[in-house]
Amino acid sequence: MGGGYKKKAGPASDCQAGFTLIELLVSMFVLTIIVLVVARLFQQSATAWESGSRKAETSMIGRTLADFMAQEISQAVQDEVFFPNRFNVGGGSIRFVALQQATPTNRAARLIEYRLQGNAVWRSVSDYVSSNSFGAARTSTMAEDVEDLQFDAGPMGPAGVLPRYVDVTVTTLSEGDREKGLDRRQAFRSRAYIVHEGRYRWD
Repeated sequence: MGGGYKKKAGPASDCQAGFTLIELLVSMFVLTIIVLVVARLFQQSATAWESGSRKAETSMIGRTLADFMAQEISQAVQDEVFFPNRFNVGGGSIRFVALQQATPTNRAARLIEYRLQGNAVWRSVSDYVSSNSFGAARTSTMAEDVEDLQFDAGPMGPAGVLPRYVDVTVTTLSEGDREKGLDRRQAFRSRAYIVHEGRYRWD
C-alpha cells in the first residue's frame, strides 16, 4: 500500500537526437561552396599581387634604364681629329664617344653604343687606343622586357658640334603581359643635356 507510482520511461528518452542524412549532405554542400568562394578570392588576390609586382618591376627597369643612358649620353664628346664622325643617333640605337673617369686622376675616351635587340637593350663599350682607333667591344645586356627604344636628338649644330640634348624614351612591357596579349606598355623619357656640346676631347 505504501509504494509510490513510478512512470515508465519510453524508448525516446533513452537516445539522443542526431543529424539526418539530408542535413549532413546540405552541410557538406554549403561548406564546399564556402571553400570554393574563398579559394577564388585567394586566386584573384594572388593574381592582382603578381600583376602589381610585375608592373612595379618593369616601371623600375624603364625609369632606371632611361636615366642611366641619359647620364652617359650627357658625357658625349666630339673630336674631328682623334675620332671623327663617331656620334650617330637614329631610331632605336645611338653611338657616341664619352669621357669617363678611368682612374681617380685620369679620364678616358670610350666608344659606347646602345641598341634594342629583340626585347633586350644591349650596351657595347670600346676603349680608345690611338687616333681614330678603338679596341674590341665589350657587350652586355642592360635590361629585358623592353618593347621599344628611341633616341631623338635636339637641334644639330655645325659639323663637328654635338646636339644640345638627346631625348631617351624607353617603353617597357612585361613578358607575362606580352604572352597574354595585354597592352600594358609604359613609356619613360629622360633628356640628356650634352655637357661638352661643341667642345673637344683634349679641352
